[in-house]
Amino acid sequence: MAGSVCAVRNVRNPVELAYTVMTKSDHVMLQGQGAVDFAKMHGIKMEPDEYFFSQFRYDQLKKKCRKR
Repeated sequence: MAGSVCAVRNVRNPVELAYTVMTKSDHVMLQGQGAVDFAKMHGIKMEPDEYFFSQFRYDQLKKKCRKR
């Protein structure tokens, strides 16, 4: 058994979605909008873009990119 997702946005827990793909569908992988639609159909929690932003991590990324 296998389940995976890629290129998803706003899915709070992509691992939960991948598990749902494995257990509730005949598919092995879903991606993009199809995966998001599947998540909504199965009640997977969604979050706005702001939920995934962390100023601390953003600052770390900027600092690392400046070093290159």
